[in-house]
Amino acid sequence: MYKRQVIASAFQSAGQRCSALRVLFIQTDIADNTLEMLAGAMASLKAGDPRLLCSDLGPVIDNGARTELQKHIDRMHKEATFIASVALEDQCADGSFIPPHVFEIRSLDQLTEEVFGPVLHVIRYSSDQLGAVIQQINDTGYGLTLGIHSRIQAFTETVFRNTIAGNTYINRNMVGAVVGVNPFGGRGLSGTGPKAGGPNYLLRYSGPLMQPDTQPEPQYAWSIKRNPQPHPEQSLVTNAAAAMAKWQATAVNRRLEIIGKCQTVFASQLAVIAREKLGQPTQLPGPTGEDNKLSLHGRGLMVLIVRQQDSLIEAQKQIVAALLCGIPIHRTNAATFILAGILGGFAGCLLAASVGVLSPLLTLPLTVKGLIVTVIGGLGSIRGAIIAGFAVGAAEGIFLLVRGVNERDIYVFLLLFLFLVLRPNGLFGTTINRD
Repeated sequence: MYKRQVIASAFQSAGQRCSALRVLFIQTDIADNTLEMLAGAMASLKAGDPRLLCSDLGPVIDNGARTELQKHIDRMHKEATFIASVALEDQCADGSFIPPHVFEIRSLDQLTEEVFGPVLHVIRYSSDQLGAVIQQINDTGYGLTLGIHSRIQAFTETVFRNTIAGNTYINRNMVGAVVGVNPFGGRGLSGTGPKAGGPNYLLRYSGPLMQPDTQPEPQYAWSIKRNPQPHPEQSLVTNAAAAMAKWQATAVNRRLEIIGKCQTVFASQLAVIAREKLGQPTQLPGPTGEDNKLSLHGRGLMVLIVRQQDSLIEAQKQIVAALLCGIPIHRTNAATFILAGILGGFAGCLLAASVGVLSPLLTLPLTVKGLIVTVIGGLGSIRGAIIAGFAVGAAEGIFLLVRGVNERDIYVFLLLFLFLVLRPNGLFGTTINRD
């Protein structure tokens, strides 16, 4: 059963479906046996004229595609371990046929671009490496289709909940989505938005009806210039991406509870819609024995540009809606960031002064120097600036304490520091994962 699903997903339509299987991760315990069965199944495949019922595989789209695929196959023969291929008959000499191949590679890093054809890459992993495998998949940025084969429900749930894919197929092949049953669409670099063939697709082509004389003129008052150089705000994006996984795992009711503490009006207005659309997946029709569900997720990291002339209330609505959908909001404000670092450093000095040996003003210049290093290093969050600034001030305090104070005072200082930082509502104990 499993090997048939792999063959269909990787080689049906000559592997030239957007949803085709490109990389197969196999747990080490069963890898040898699985690859042996896969090679045996490939030996029974026949490539030929697709108009003939005896043909299992047809040609790729044109000779250009065949040339590129053959280059990749030649490279894999040098860099990877060859597992199996399908022999082409003489009748395939005149068409743009490419023999299906299976190679074993070390990691996804060996694939720099999509190989759009009948070439399957296999990667072994041990059970304790599952987290790293999921991270490799997500780091590609692409997320169209994902297939999972396992009899262990906890395993399938773990992979499904932690991977970024528009369509996830469990214990079946991953090609051939059916309209109304398997709405089709990707996530990340593979696309976002309403899925084709799903209940939300028609809304993509609709909009509010407005009278011609009242329709506002579109105002795009800015342009974005591409800057190939690394940007100082890049760390903000990295931190926001890390926060997104945790925030998306937060239940909708918990999101509403947290947001309601900050903005009660809009959160209460959207509560019913959020629970209806985000709380439970939509059950879709399907054949007997097949379970098809459609769930809504946030698109990922987004940038909200609020101009001076824009309404603050409208901006708040956008923020609340984004948070409810599982999108973390990361506020960037240079002045606030620097001020937070200064206050953090000043607090560190005050803590040292609390044991009676240090005046905050004495070490302020050094704290500012440490703050500059902190900002340049790009910790990327206001909370990070506070922590870093606090650490700089505390380090100065410890230095002076060690230099001129008895051992008891050092322990008092350290206990105060640990209490402030590690208490349940302290800097490291904060439960809200966004700034």
